[in-house]
Amino acid sequence: MDYFGMSDIPSHLSTFVVLLDMAGNAAAVPGNGESRITVTHTCDVGRFVAASIDLEKWERVSTVIGDQMTMNEAVALAEEVKGEFLERRPRDVMARFTDLVVRDEI
Repeated sequence: MDYFGMSDIPSHLSTFVVLLDMAGNAAAVPGNGESRITVTHTCDVGRFVAASIDLEKWERVSTVIGDQMTMNEAVALAEEVKGEFLERRPRDVMARFTDLVVRDEI
């Protein structure tokens, strides 16, 4: 979750805007906002990877999930933490991804 905005929790990740622009008080909400998203802090991913190294057998696929919520719930949580409303901008996530690829920004 550190990719949504830096906090007092240490992270080696630089801030970048995915769906919640905490500094800009805006949220790109795909569809009606009721699809579930998965959020995980990079520290939790690191702990998962470190613990996985000691496994006797690795599964072909491993997953780590910090929390799951809808985008509407994520926006409501961000608003509660900030104490102010975020501008909700309906967004076609695939169109945004395509824009970034075309502009060679990923």
